[in-house]
Amino acid sequence: MTTPVTPSAPSSNHRRLAVELFNHVWTFLNKPDRSSADDVAMIHTAHASRHHWGVAGEAKNWCIGEWQIARVYATLRRAEPAWFHAAEALRLAETHRLEPFLLATSHEALARAAMV
Repeated sequence: MTTPVTPSAPSSNHRRLAVELFNHVWTFLNKPDRSSADDVAMIHTAHASRHHWGVAGEAKNWCIGEWQIARVYATLRRAEPAWFHAAEALRLAETHRLEPFLLATSHEALARAAMV
């Protein structure tokens, strides 16, 4: 039996889960015949990845996680949550003075949300 991952679990478990979940979201995003159940799973997977980055990551990871969540919602044509998470990605990029690429991807997320 595996030990459940909790906020008190070792950071390495959170980092591993964050990466695996982040990568799994792309499986959903790239799936041409995604079902409504897949859509719900994709949302939960993106949020779970961001949660684990919140425990084990740093501002760069948080920003990328928010960007991915915004991407998921924009893909699903859900403007309000796409905008919310894109704005959070931008806030993190600006507050933590992250590299220009992350600032640009945050603006890209805002543009996607606006297109919805």
